Amino acid sequence: MYSCRTEADGARRPIAAFIGRAVILLAVALAAAYLLMRNGDISDSLTVAHRLAWSVLIFAVIAQFLSYLSSGELLRATLRQTGHTLSLSRATIIEIATSTLSMVPGGSVGCAAAVYRWTRKGGVPPCSAAVTGVVVTLFNAASLLVFGVVSAVLLIGQHRLAGNEAFAVAIISVGIFATILAAIVGAIWPPGFRFMLAAARRVPLLGHTSWLSRAENHIAQLRATVSKLRSGRWGRAAASAAFNVAFDAATLALVFYAAGARVGTATLLAGYGLPIMLGQASFLPGGLAVTEVSMSALYISLGLRPSVVIASVVTYRLVSLWLPALAGLPLIAYLQLKRRNGVSEHS
Repeated sequence: MYSCRTEADGARRPIAAFIGRAVILLAVALAAAYLLMRNGDISDSLTVAHRLAWSVLIFAVIAQFLSYLSSGELLRATLRQTGHTLSLSRATIIEIATSTLSMVPGGSVGCAAAVYRWTRKGGVPPCSAAVTGVVVTLFNAASLLVFGVVSAVLLIGQHRLAGNEAFAVAIISVGIFATILAAIVGAIWPPGFRFMLAAARRVPLLGHTSWLSRAENHIAQLRATVSKLRSGRWGRAAASAAFNVAFDAATLALVFYAAGARVGTATLLAGYGLPIMLGQASFLPGGLAVTEVSMSALYISLGLRPSVVIASVVTYRLVSLWLPALAGLPLIAYLQLKRRNGVSEHS
């Protein structure tokens, strides 16, 4: 029987978990920022930060919002292929709220379960919600892989990536590509799909998520949903995934501009894609420390002034990581308490 107290408790649990761990993560972030500034001139970095053009930073925040809007459209476009639709506002709210959960250790599993639960609350059938979450994750991974490879190629072309570093990047890229390929094969080949579900059940934490249990209990419905996805048109979803990363890169470009640096497109992409991909592959919440340190090191090696790089990278991470994470706190409560909103089914 539905209980308001149960829903309220459910809303408080992720918020309490975020607040408790955010203190630790913030300490790590401050330590990373301190280490970055130790490599440059602290006073110069602070001077650059104080002189950031606030009018340009507003556009950086807008670009970041458009990144999340694109992510929401990806969720919406994927869900549409299953015969259902979700309002763009709710889909975007889900994506922003998910960014908050990603800051919790082990948040990738929690994020998948949360997207499933919040999509289900919108009236979407279990199978459609489960498969949609997986497909959205694959699109995001593919988009990050493309930008990461472009970054690596540009760095190799400028002799900024040593042989052992290029080898490590190649291993990570192959791992991401193999995961995407395995999921596609599993979707096309039903026995492979069953094998993947069985393997997922043996993974710690992931095996206990409710959507995976339902997936095994409704394998026939899942195969029907996957069949719909195979015959769908994916141009809009692919474009949304690309825009998601492109607007995030635009956020960084605008922050550099606010700091008085004019960064060319090739330089921007060279220093952006690889650190973002490595941060995601590290499984650290938000790619914390890995992204900041590697991105700063790359841009400094590409000839940008250390004080400008450090101030810009720290500001970019505040706009792209911490600001959405804080904004997601009230949105988690909203999604946990709200029952249904803006869902319909195609005729």
